[in-house]
Amino acid sequence: MTETNLGIPRAGGPDIDEYLRDLKDKRANVTNMYLSRDMLNLDLMATPAKPVEARQHFIVEVWETKRELVKILLGDSFIFLTALFVLFVMYLGFRGLEKAGYAHERLAVFETLHYWAYLIVLVMFLADLVVKLFVALFLKKKDP
Repeated sequence: MTETNLGIPRAGGPDIDEYLRDLKDKRANVTNMYLSRDMLNLDLMATPAKPVEARQHFIVEVWETKRELVKILLGDSFIFLTALFVLFVMYLGFRGLEKAGYAHERLAVFETLHYWAYLIVLVMFLADLVVKLFVALFLKKKDP
């Protein structure tokens, strides 16, 4: 038998059919060995894992789980920022009166009132927010 360097018979030789049959038998034995029930022990194999559920964006999760609290926070924040914006516009008005030459003594009274308005708005909205959150977290009935 004339063979190549790899031990395979040359294409036109008489032993090529025998070599191919032998190769096919070897492959069948290897396949049977790896696929036999004894080797794989299919009874002990775990079931496939469940597919992972797609996670939602963090903001969507917070909105779905804590909707009432988020509505309270956003609503009070909007009203608080609106009140601060109005106070800021009043501040700009006072600065405009000062530039226009309005008496400083009269402006001092307005600025004092303006300072107390900031403080009242801050305390009033923080107290309102704390009460709303307390009611929403501790006094509301829990869903079954």
